[in-house]
Amino acid sequence: MKRCPTCQRIYTDDTLRFCLEDGAALRPVDARADADRTLALDAGAEPPPTKVLDDPALAPTRPALGRSSAATPRAESTWEAEQRRTATQGEKRRSTAGVVALTILATVLVLGLGGVIAWQLMKDDPKGVAETRNTGNTNANVTGNTNNSSGGVVPTPTPTATPTPASGFIEGSMAYPSDGIPGVMVACAEDAETRATVVCSEKRDDWEAGVHYSLKVPPGRYFVYATLLAGDDSVGEMQGKKAYHTDYLKCGMGENCNSHRRIVVEVKPGQTLNGVTVGDWWADL
Repeated sequence: MKRCPTCQRIYTDDTLRFCLEDGAALRPVDARADADRTLALDAGAEPPPTKVLDDPALAPTRPALGRSSAATPRAESTWEAEQRRTATQGEKRRSTAGVVALTILATVLVLGLGGVIAWQLMKDDPKGVAETRNTGNTNANVTGNTNNSSGGVVPTPTPTATPTPASGFIEGSMAYPSDGIPGVMVACAEDAETRATVVCSEKRDDWEAGVHYSLKVPPGRYFVYATLLAGDDSVGEMQGKKAYHTDYLKCGMGENCNSHRRIVVEVKPGQTLNGVTVGDWWADL
């Protein structure tokens, strides 16, 4: 048994260390000493009356249960500290493992959802996917045949090449200030904008073979002229000169024909222009 030294309460539970009434440390009971201090009371005697204190300030203050100043907290042993530290570290490891597991699960869910969405888009719009793969050629057609809604087969269209405009012709005769036409004399067409020679007629085998020429040219605007090629010493200084189709030749080379202005001829696709005389050797051009 144990006794509270403050309130003198006796406890039979030897495992208790502190008084349940005032928190004081319990002490073992000396049975022999208690027997000597036991007071015999008459059976008919009444206990002395309890004195009531009127002044609250004079009333004894009872210490709070379990918080007596006489109670000294027990120091934590090394084994208990190690157990508590091990438990704390285990809790931290379990918490970290839980966070990592949640992160991995969230990543797997996001990737899986993205794959499902991409598969659904491909399933719903396979044409759009095919067009995306063919971004390198905006005019590319899907290889093979395409099935229409009625179940038939539509052949892949073949691009149509742009047709080249049909050429035209410039035809006429050549003039030369002598009784005949030199065999090295040819007619040529010159681009009116760039002044580059486009085409010339073939050299005639004999200067008496005639004066007619024919030039095949693309559609456009031209100056037409005659010139003497190298190989005939009789042409003298006139070799290499350009004798154009001018107002003088169109007028008939008479006394009243004074203009030597070059004339632009315009050839349209498939058109043939006739009567274009070349050889104004008298013009200072």
